[in-house]
Parts: sequence; structure tokens; C-alpha cells
Amino acid sequence: MKITRLTFIMFLLIGLVFASCGSGGDGADSSTATVPVNSSEGTDPGAVLSDGTVGNPVFTLTWSHMESNEGPDIDMWVIDPNHVMLSTSRDGASLGPTAEGGAIDFDDQGETGDGDGGGPERAFWPAGQMPAGVYTYGIYYYTGSGEADYTFRIYKEGSLARSWNGTINSSGQRKVLGAACNVSEVQDLCDLYNSAPDKFLYCQDLAYAAITGNASPSGNYSQADLKDLLDREGYYVVNEGRVPQTYDPNIDYNLVDGDIIMFYTSDPPNDPSNAPHYAVVRGGKIWQILKWREGGQLDGPRDLSFFWGSRSMINAFTGVSKFTTNAYVYFVGYNR
Repeated sequence: MKITRLTFIMFLLIGLVFASCGSGGDGADSSTATVPVNSSEGTDPGAVLSDGTVGNPVFTLTWSHMESNEGPDIDMWVIDPNHVMLSTSRDGASLGPTAEGGAIDFDDQGETGDGDGGGPERAFWPAGQMPAGVYTYGIYYYTGSGEADYTFRIYKEGSLARSWNGTINSSGQRKVLGAACNVSEVQDLCDLYNSAPDKFLYCQDLAYAAITGNASPSGNYSQADLKDLLDREGYYVVNEGRVPQTYDPNIDYNLVDGDIIMFYTSDPPNDPSNAPHYAVVRGGKIWQILKWREGGQLDGPRDLSFFWGSRSMINAFTGVSKFTTNAYVYFVGYNR
């Protein structure tokens, strides 16, 4: 009699366990049930690489999604100062390694392949191998459905330098998040650009920022107004000449920090109030805004010969590479 009662109690407990496990989503009221956010994925790997060394710089992407299905494929991309793109969007770019060792260590393809959404994805350069200059970066909603909350982080020399949180909503959406500069002389311009990228649409907007220490008030500062500003602030011509066809490091082109460079397609220039292109000098190198239909992209460092001949650049807003043969044959440098 004791065995029978014990057996009965055991079967009753087992039945309750199976009842609770089996109710799940099928037994819930779908009109009121909430689907939990997937919190087990998307752990930021930080700046320490798989071999135990610290990368510099390091860019990481994680994102969250609803557990009702596998997550969407959100991709990261980084354009280095040499205009080489690392990207997980499989749009012709590469996971690396680049010539300097830049690479992305994992492509989380969400519901479409390897991984199940959330990341992490990480682009990095081995310490001491990174190109010097401007890194443009962002995210791309490659495929899938539903919105995703993302976190994008940048590490410099092992420490967190910047972090973004946001939401990306639909397939095909692409976001430029900002620019990172690993050259100290241009950090102020990089910070200004990141504070108001919509105010850096044209090349003269960067010149305005270099002169005033502020972002352009309009995002389309006129060339004539810029020449008037140079005159009011005491700038005068300090250097001019033909743009060299090749760069020789043994030749001093007298580029001085603070120079505002005007480039022309004719020799000599015919209109100092309306140059075809403007740039600034920091750290003995040239920095510029690339004007695209979608916005302005901070770029550099460059030497003078870069502006003479053909060159290839990547539009950060579309990911498309553009090859141009537009040549500037003459430059005029202003300083005070």
C-alpha cells in the first residue's frame, strides 16, 4: 500500500513537470505574450585578440534581436586610411587580412548562415601595424527582418575610446557612424567632424573648421566667404607651386601645420575666391573632405602628389569605390 501511494505521487509529480515544460509558446496567449530579447549573444570581445595581444585600433559590433527567430544579419565595415575596406557584408570588400594585417575575425550571418545573430564582429589591426590617418566606419543591415539594437565600440591602445548605441530597422539600411583618427595633430578636426558630420559636406567646410575651431554653420560654406575669412584672420600666401607627379620624401614642399591649401586645375590659378578644392595641413600632411552626394567624408593623410593623378576612393555612404582622373596641377598655401 505504501509503494502504490508513493508510485502514485511520483507519477503525479512527473505529470506536473511535463505539463509545465509542454505549455511553452503553444499554450501562451499570443496576443499578450512578450518575446524576450536574446541576451546570451553579443558579448563584446574587447581589444585582446585570440593570440593574447592587444589590437590597435579595434572596432566591435554587437546587436540584439528577438528570440522568435534567428537574428538578422547586421554587418560592420571599416575603411582604412589607404581606402581599403574591411566588411562582413560580402559586397566585394574583404575580411582581410590587409597588407597591414587588418582583419575581421568573424562574420555572424544571422539567420542566413554561420552564427545566429547578435555578433560579436570585430575588425582590428595588430598593434604597431595600423596605417596612420582617418578610419571611417559604420554598420549595414545586410538581410533579415525586424529591428536590431546595436552597440558599436572603438578601442585605442587597449582602452575604450568611443561607443554608440542605436537601432537599425530594415534590410538595405546603411549607417556611417563616424571617423576615428590615430594621428594626434588632426584629432581636433576629427572630433569636430564627429560632433556634427552634417556640417562637413564640402571641402571648404573643413578649412572653415581649421580656421575657426568650429564646425561650419551651414554645412556648405561658400568659397568666396572662405577667402574673405582668410583675409580677415590675417592669412596670406606662404607657398605655391605645381603639384608634383610623384612624391619624393627628400624634397621639402614646405607644408606647415595650419596651412589652408587651395588646389586648381590650371596654372596659374584664375580665381582665388573660387578654388575647385580645399584642404588643410596637419602633421605635415594634407587632410580633406571627400564630397559625395550623400554627405562629406573625412580623409587623410595625403601628400601633394596624391592630388595630381588618378586615385581610387571608397564612398563611405554607399560602400562603392570610385576611380577618378581629376587632376589638380597647381596649389596655393595660406597661413598666418
